[in-house]
Amino acid sequence: PAPTDPCPAPPGPPPPRAEPLAVFRARCAALRHAFEPCVARLAAASHHHAMSIGYTHDFTQESGIGRMLVEMSYLALGPTAPGTLLRGSSRLTRAQGKSYVTAHLIHDHRGTPVALFELCTLAVDMSARRATTLPDFVLQAVIEGEQTP
Repeated sequence: PAPTDPCPAPPGPPPPRAEPLAVFRARCAALRHAFEPCVARLAAASHHHAMSIGYTHDFTQESGIGRMLVEMSYLALGPTAPGTLLRGSSRLTRAQGKSYVTAHLIHDHRGTPVALFELCTLAVDMSARRATTLPDFVLQAVIEGEQTP
């Protein structure tokens, strides 16, 4: 059988909800020239976002269900000067089956977008080391986000 896309297209528009992530400090002349440092900061932000929806260390220890990043897209939206204070907003855009997708918009202190990251993450059975069905709270977070004005 042909492999299936672990991050299928969403059934509708993403929810309007955005949760604040963290404040970052850019140490680069332009975001597009600092991909690796931005990814390092994004990793921490993504982790905190996952924890905020319930994907905590305690949950993984108790259930045996962890998570694994399988795909990331990056779009540079504009330059930023070294030392610019950056903020991020994150939202869970879709979830179904064994994967969920989050979007992370990075913007400067004026609110000007400078980069957009999209991450596809799989739920993983830590004992079997295989993808497994998403926990209910991830699916619920998508539903709640779609109902938030």
